[in-house]
Amino acid sequence: MIRVFRHPGLVFWKLAKSAAIGCLFVFAVNWVGQYFHYHLPFNAFTALTAGFLGIPGVGMLIALHLWLFQ
Repeated sequence: MIRVFRHPGLVFWKLAKSAAIGCLFVFAVNWVGQYFHYHLPFNAFTALTAGFLGIPGVGMLIALHLWLFQ
């Protein structure tokens, strides 16, 4: 917690990097998913979840989306 107060810019850049990586993951899923008529909604929640959790997070988002909306 002390690190957050000492270096708030560092925390912001880590969050921004995770969001950017998550955006790329979601775009990749949507690009491949167009061949299977699948679309994962793109919003801040999906981008940050995919960025923080990586490939398992993307799999979780896909499973959750299929479970709730299909």
